[in-house]
Amino acid sequence: VVERLCEDTELREDFRLLGGVPLLLSLLGRDSGRSEDKILALKSVVASAVTQLAVNDTNSAHFTQENGVYLLSKLVLPNREGDSSLVETLQRNSWRALRYLYSSERNRRRFQKVFPPKLFEQFIDIGHYVRDSGAYSPLLQSVNSMSVCSTF
Repeated sequence: VVERLCEDTELREDFRLLGGVPLLLSLLGRDSGRSEDKILALKSVVASAVTQLAVNDTNSAHFTQENGVYLLSKLVLPNREGDSSLVETLQRNSWRALRYLYSSERNRRRFQKVFPPKLFEQFIDIGHYVRDSGAYSPLLQSVNSMSVCSTF
């Protein structure tokens, strides 16, 4: 429901003004109380909602200020337990949300500090506002082939 609401241009602004950004980010940071597969599915939907909201530059900046880049970056890391297709969907949706957040001029400096140069180059090569989740597969493969310590 939230993802569909976030597709409406007028509701994106209202969602932020009514405190929706901290609510979504709290869902990204929470891991307890549900099965691993349900947690993965919920976080994947939240990452998709962040993508929709990040089309608006003000929303994008708000997510970044509220630690959204860090929370989403944690979700792209390998070594998550659960159904591998759910893990990959979560990673793709998180990469897409990060790429949409990066598309806002105000957020770009932060991203250069988060990713190693090779990964950052792949991240940039995707382009602005690319919805097709398949475009994020090279990033997914690169991160999943690295060890966590060498990635971040």
